[in-house]
Amino acid sequence: PPVLRPHEPFIPEKRKQQNQEYARKQKVSRSLVLKALTHANLLRALFRALIEPSSLQRQKASATVSRLFGAVEEHERESILMEHLPDRTPDNENSNPEIIELDATLDDNADIKVRVALMAALFLAGGGETGAWAMARSNGMQDALLLLSIPSSDEGVGQSVAAALLNAASGHETGRGLLGPAISSGALNRLLQDERSTPTARACAAACLAKIGIAAKALDSSNDDTGRLLATATELLKVADPEAHGEAATEARLLEARMAADRAVEVLSYLCTKTAVKEELTSGSGRCVAALERLGRLESMMTAGDGLAYGLAHIYMNMSVTVDELHREALAEKEMTPEQYEQLKKLQETHGQKLEDGLATDSVDQVGRRVQRMVDTGAIQTLLKVISVSSATSEGSQTQGKQKSKLAGSCLSLRTAARAFANMACIQAARGRLLAAGVLPRMSTLATFPTPDGLTTKEEKDLNFAKAHAAHCIAKLLVTTNPAGISENTRLGTIPGLINTARFVDATNLMQFEILLALTNLASVGETEQNTITSKKHKGLQAIGYLQTSDHRLVRRAATECLANLAATESFRQQLQIPERIKLWIAFAEDWDDGEFGEVKNEDDIEVGPDYKTACAAAGALAMATIENPEACDLHVKEGAATAIHSLLSSGKVELMHRAAYWALNIARFGGDESKTALSEANLEYLGMLKTIAGMSSSVAESLDEDQRRVVDVIRQPSFEPAMKLIDELAVELGKDR
Repeated sequence: PPVLRPHEPFIPEKRKQQNQEYARKQKVSRSLVLKALTHANLLRALFRALIEPSSLQRQKASATVSRLFGAVEEHERESILMEHLPDRTPDNENSNPEIIELDATLDDNADIKVRVALMAALFLAGGGETGAWAMARSNGMQDALLLLSIPSSDEGVGQSVAAALLNAASGHETGRGLLGPAISSGALNRLLQDERSTPTARACAAACLAKIGIAAKALDSSNDDTGRLLATATELLKVADPEAHGEAATEARLLEARMAADRAVEVLSYLCTKTAVKEELTSGSGRCVAALERLGRLESMMTAGDGLAYGLAHIYMNMSVTVDELHREALAEKEMTPEQYEQLKKLQETHGQKLEDGLATDSVDQVGRRVQRMVDTGAIQTLLKVISVSSATSEGSQTQGKQKSKLAGSCLSLRTAARAFANMACIQAARGRLLAAGVLPRMSTLATFPTPDGLTTKEEKDLNFAKAHAAHCIAKLLVTTNPAGISENTRLGTIPGLINTARFVDATNLMQFEILLALTNLASVGETEQNTITSKKHKGLQAIGYLQTSDHRLVRRAATECLANLAATESFRQQLQIPERIKLWIAFAEDWDDGEFGEVKNEDDIEVGPDYKTACAAAGALAMATIENPEACDLHVKEGAATAIHSLLSSGKVELMHRAAYWALNIARFGGDESKTALSEANLEYLGMLKTIAGMSSSVAESLDEDQRRVVDVIRQPSFEPAMKLIDELAVELGKDR
């Protein structure tokens, strides 16, 4: 059914109309498809096209069959297929081991090829359940092995469709259970090693073995199958390499190269989850020569919505991250901490079981070397092309004078490519190359990409995460880059995406923290950037203010520091005239006492407790908000500023005392008489004591108690001189009427 946008109001009547229209379209579509699937001549033509000598024609026919069968309900698919696929299950008393002809005009082998090709296409319809059902019902495994065993006299069509069926089945849990005969007989290994096999068949066999090995957790760096699959993938990359076939290649040669590229990328996308394979791809070996270079050159083959774009993005994403990080993310999705996982492992081992996690040694240094190698071999341009083709839109229907757009590419490809860029931006040595290649404006565009029409819930989720990863990449690039060195248009273009992701409910604490650092860095450039962040259009103050109440200490600190950098803007000064906001900021300023030197006692416990650096930022913002602002001065005192200032002046912390003195001096200069009186009653006596202690000789100071001696030590530091000047001015200002 149609997706309700996150901020779209729920109107029952409108929602009812949408559901009725959706149901009507589905009914009409299903009716037309059922007519097509029950038209004998049309089906016969489609079945013939499934075994055409041309690989391109076979692909088109397979896609058509899968889409037609995928448009109807599962019971309708099975009802139609029962007329064309005989029941050859072993437990069927009436099962006929002979092949029932689909088309009397075809020879026996051709009829088998049609049946096998049909089963392979059905794995793409309806999640694959129908393909597994058809394969089990009609004993498709026997047909596939028969086609692989007989001599090829049809330009490898039978071998190719059989290998395609095995590859399709290996990607489905139920289908993998039907592949036992192909594995035990060694048919897949023979197909992989036989030089007479067609490139398509070898590629499918390699992809099939990779998926089976990953599913069974049988592939590791010492496994012979891993080496053979990697070598096969490298050979397929040679066939697919655009430099190998040149610009004058025939259509058949280009199609062969494209199919080789698809299968090579599919195999590598499974293998690159292993650290040893990542390192071999990076460093190169006798069986893996120039693999990354050839992967980088495949970007010219990508089109919107194809699997090649996603496969390349997936490979680069896995190579640019540690296994441990992916492991932690997987645990987080299951709401399990690493500590709980370790306890579960120990518990399993206690009961004689072993909990496999497949983790291998994978350091940040290794990731850094891999990313540098990826950058050198064209990964940036390839990922930019993935985003370009995946974010392409096509014009849809026209409603109420507005042209609706539809996403031509894949949301999952966008998400994976954006995540790969965010991973690469973690490596500081690669950030310059990313900026030079134009990644920053492209990520800014993706981070604010409008949600097209017609997306499913899953697609919309992937798109939202793609935007979040794009903003995270921007944040990482801006944290260590002087934004003043970036053009103004590019600089301002990054702000909307950062603010949108700050509001994203599924953003991680790390995303939020680094986005806030980037916004702080941008706000330091000048008034234009500050006004853009605080504008009503982008609502940056609301987004950052929300993160200021985060449970995570570092996110709270970064949000407070970011807002403090916006304290000179009129929007922020107006916010600090709201009583509830003033109380919150004063509470942050007073919540500083977390250790003798203002540091966190336990760095692991970063979610609770006071924070000295947050208090410094809050006190500084309060001080700046009262500059030449009489109304704000009076409101601050009314909400408890006088006692808060006394608390900060007596803290013994140079930074806090300096900010408190500046805050108090602004109130004394610009506030009303009542504010000055309240400030004097709370602080004048203590200020006099500070001046007295500051003028004491060392011998007299030794007679003071411990707290007073601590104050003496603080105010005699050279760094305290600016604060002491402010305190002197404050004492004079408050003492005028006394």
